[in-house]
Amino acid sequence: MPKYPVMEPLRHDGVPYCPGGTVEMEAKEASHLLKLGVLGPAAKADAKADAEAKAEAEAKADAEAAGQGEGEPKKPAAKAAKPGKGKK
Repeated sequence: MPKYPVMEPLRHDGVPYCPGGTVEMEAKEASHLLKLGVLGPAAKADAKADAEAKAEAEAKADAEAAGQGEGEPKKPAAKAAKPGKGKK
C-alpha cells in the first residue's frame, strides 16, 4: 500500500494526520485527496522512507561489523601500517 505525504490536516480511518506526516492508503482512496491537495504524490514519500530505511540498515550493519550493539558509540578503526614502514 503506498504512503502519501500529508499536505493539509487529515483524518483517515479515525486517525488524525498533520502536515509533514505520511499516511498509508490505497491509490483509489487517495486519488480524490491528491486532486484536492490534501496529499502529495506517493513517490516522494516512498523515496524518503526508502532512504531512511537504507540509512538505518547501513548504520546497523556498520555497528554489527564493528562488533558493537545498537546505541553504543562507534570505536575508531585501527590504523593500517604503511608498507615498508614497519620495524626491521
